Amino acid sequence: MLREVQAQQVLEALELGEIETGQGLNQEMGLGRPEDTRWGTHYKTISRIIALYPTIRKVLGRIGKHKSQSERIKAQNCLTVMESFDFVFMAHLLLTIFGYTDELCKALQRRDQDIIDVVELIEMTKFHLQVVREDNEWKIFLKDVASFCVKHQIEVPDMDGFYVPVGRPKRYFVKVSNLHRFHVEMFLSVIDMQLQELNSRSNK
Repeated sequence: MLREVQAQQVLEALELGEIETGQGLNQEMGLGRPEDTRWGTHYKTISRIIALYPTIRKVLGRIGKHKSQSERIKAQNCLTVMESFDFVFMAHLLLTIFGYTDELCKALQRRDQDIIDVVELIEMTKFHLQVVREDNEWKIFLKDVASFCVKHQIEVPDMDGFYVPVGRPKRYFVKVSNLHRFHVEMFLSVIDMQLQELNSRSNK
């Protein structure tokens, strides 16, 4: 079903002039196998989820209408999450972080990798992530996420408003602004966790 919907999406995009044709372009793209958990596959997976975002939504929508009750409930729950700003925000954040850590992850898998090269990669990755933390990069990132949401008709919350959790009771969340939730508790927190991991590796 995913391939069928994806093929339809490609045709629609071609008609709108959103993608180009050519050898090696517009080939079928899957999400990867669940058991494929090697370093680097996370980057590919999140890239594919974002690239196939409208296709996945259509597939979940079809499952939510035509499958068994248990499958419909699961599909509808997944669709609710996927159509939230939270999901889009975190997907793009992970894509950004994995984009900088992917080369390092691949290097750490190679047994013949020179330790000096690894240390240099760690320092370079840390540098890039520290740059991403800066206010200007945050604004660019948020603008990109909002643009993606607008394109796919996902509601963009007012950053000055209060954060409303998706699919979870409000009583379990401290009342904070959307700006604090997305900038401090998610954006900076996730980047800092990655930086701490890199620091621990460089100190070994």
